[in-house]
Amino acid sequence: MTYMNVGFTKHFYIDWLTSLLSALLVMALIGLIMITLINKLIAKLLPNTS
Repeated sequence: MTYMNVGFTKHFYIDWLTSLLSALLVMALIGLIMITLINKLIAKLLPNTS
């Protein structure tokens, strides 16, 4: 998608890497939040299992 937005210029690889790193950072944070919330929900629903 970066190619369609920016085009193939000398800054393409820098723009692509910046987009990739920001997407990974956002997805990692969302994943961490989701895992934490699911863990807390399971701990409330099943308090005697572990």
